[in-house]
Amino acid sequence: MCEAHKELVEKQGLNSEHFDAVAEDLMETLKEMGVSQDLLAEVAAVAAAPQHKKDVLNRSTNWKMLQV
Repeated sequence: MCEAHKELVEKQGLNSEHFDAVAEDLMETLKEMGVSQDLLAEVAAVAAAPQHKKDVLNRSTNWKMLQV
């Protein structure tokens, strides 16, 4: 996730607000598609996980250690 989003973070300013907006849009789309509540809850748990957000926004300590 870090590598895939690195350029977006560094050159285009991808930030927490963008991450939250995408997660919100994802949930709304899944609801519109009729995805079950159980699966929505699973997706929400992944999207809300602090480590996932850190990885996408290149704030993960694991990612920084790999860059050294």
